[in-house]
Amino acid sequence: MILKKSLTLLLALIMLSVAQAEKPIVKVGDWYYKQFDYKKAIMFYERALKKDQQNVYVLQKIADSYRLINDWSKAEQYYATLAQLPNANVVNKLYYAEALRANQKYAEAKVYYKQYQDLVPTDASVKERVQGMDKVEELSKDRGFYEVKNLDKINSKYSDFGVALNKDTGIFFCSNRLPESYVVRKDVWTQGNFLQIYEAYKDDTSNGTISKASIMNGRTLNKKFHEGTSCFNEKMQELYLDRSNYNGKRAFTAADKTVKLKIYRMVWLPDAKRWGDELVEAVPFNDKEYSVCHPAVTKDAKTLYFASDKPGGYGGVDIYMTTREIGGPWGTPINLGPKINTSGDEMFPYIADDGTLYFSSNGHTGLGGLDVYSTSLVKTGNKLTNWTDPENLGYPINT
Repeated sequence: MILKKSLTLLLALIMLSVAQAEKPIVKVGDWYYKQFDYKKAIMFYERALKKDQQNVYVLQKIADSYRLINDWSKAEQYYATLAQLPNANVVNKLYYAEALRANQKYAEAKVYYKQYQDLVPTDASVKERVQGMDKVEELSKDRGFYEVKNLDKINSKYSDFGVALNKDTGIFFCSNRLPESYVVRKDVWTQGNFLQIYEAYKDDTSNGTISKASIMNGRTLNKKFHEGTSCFNEKMQELYLDRSNYNGKRAFTAADKTVKLKIYRMVWLPDAKRWGDELVEAVPFNDKEYSVCHPAVTKDAKTLYFASDKPGGYGGVDIYMTTREIGGPWGTPINLGPKINTSGDEMFPYIADDGTLYFSSNGHTGLGGLDVYSTSLVKTGNKLTNWTDPENLGYPINT
């Protein structure tokens, strides 16, 4: 009897010591997770998971980390486990479906979209995603509308995106290629360099193709942190851009410890043939607690479209619009509504001269990840009243 009690006590002490050993590893993973350094967080979480493969908390953190760095292949493995656990959050069924769709496992994705829909019937956009699984074959066909060419003279091995037209001679875009600087700062979330704005122009010696990308010059541009997507309004000679919320010396964090994006404005000085020295906040509704980003201004300079994760939207990131009279302030933002915005993310709006709005979304019927859609305002009498159902541009624009 004494021997039996001694063995039981010894076993309990061993189990306690193992549990205590796991906690520091998880805490280190949590620290990196809170710093948005998800790759390092995964290293520690996976070490902890080897000691306790049923730890739902750790499984959740690993799955979410892979999702947040867009590694859907690895995310699928962990969401597959979480989607089956009765004590895990029901949103894991949705994330598992998203991972399956991103990995082109459409039939399986439909099953889990339906399971999530049954459990969360209030999420209206999931119904569209379920129906969209039957349209994948159609969207994957090349209808001959578009030809996609790689602008290899300006693209790099890094991320190059967020194109804005500069009159008819060039473009602005953002890239996290190696900066022209002795000091290289890293964004821990992506493990890449911070985004900067570049410009490129048509080259007369290369049949008018755009080439010769160079970093955009300006005394107040391209500082320490992210400078992102932009748009140029020729009528007002204004450049709108989003950038991290910082004043040149330090960044300002929100309550969740992230640095949000704000929209800024800079003007072109035609006589001096350069950008002005002032980079000012462009809208009165910038906020340190949420991002206001991805600006797109109409040709008449009276309407600004943008993306934001501000409270009160339909999902993660929604698209909004605001209007002004020339010379006046921008008005209260208007959410574009549930026909455009979903429980997913809608971002990167672009407004064409004919009034067609293009945007990216992972919440509508699509092939996986962010697809590009188009919509336009319906005219009732003399008023523009509502948006048409977003149309997926299909392959080869979307893949």
